[in-house]
Amino acid sequence: MRSIKFCFTVFFIGLIIYPVFSQQDETSWMKYDKRIILDKVMNVEYSHPEGFIGDSTAIYCKMLTYRYCAVSSLVTEDRSFMVFYMIINPTTEEDSIRRQDTYPVVDMMHVYDVNHIVKTCFGDDADWKDYVRYYSSDDAKTKFNADTVLSISLLIDKDEDYYDDGFDNYNYSHCTVLIIQKQGRGMIAMYCIYDEDATKNLDTYMTAIEGTLRYRESDPELKKWEIDDYITPFRTQRRARIIR
Repeated sequence: MRSIKFCFTVFFIGLIIYPVFSQQDETSWMKYDKRIILDKVMNVEYSHPEGFIGDSTAIYCKMLTYRYCAVSSLVTEDRSFMVFYMIINPTTEEDSIRRQDTYPVVDMMHVYDVNHIVKTCFGDDADWKDYVRYYSSDDAKTKFNADTVLSISLLIDKDEDYYDDGFDNYNYSHCTVLIIQKQGRGMIAMYCIYDEDATKNLDTYMTAIEGTLRYRESDPELKKWEIDDYITPFRTQRRARIIR
């Protein structure tokens, strides 16, 4: 009888702790601070797509990115399609008040980013609304549990784009920027770059990427996760600041 009770106890404990560790296992390829922001600050669930390899060492600093580089990436096994995730803390009211010159108003980061991308690629007179494709409200809710989802398709300029040297030999010629946003929870930009061969199966690739992120219904555990670099006479140290 005791052994049966013990087995049931272990079984139910496993059911309880599995969801806690499943997200960590799925995102183990990401840098730690990105995992924390994604999971605890934005409260976004990540699902790893079949046929993709996670790589946290590749960096995408295309001139399109607004203030930040995208540092977490997925790549297909044949290297024909890559997606770089830009995962940053949501803008808070305190941010907007304290740094009005650099921080957009709350829940408007996605508009700033899209406007920057369009003006960079199509000129200062371009209206960003003419170049984006909005997902329907139903699709945004069903696929991502998001309030706003939009995408922009572009051609890559090899002279202005740069990413990790290990991928410089691949002929990426296209870029689709996918942005998801939820009020109070921030936005995530996904920079998908791919070669001519990948355009033949683009819908398949994009469907796989669309399935990687989804905002959870529950409230986030943290408001912000910050890692500050500060220099000592001996070395640069890192310290985390948690805002609940």
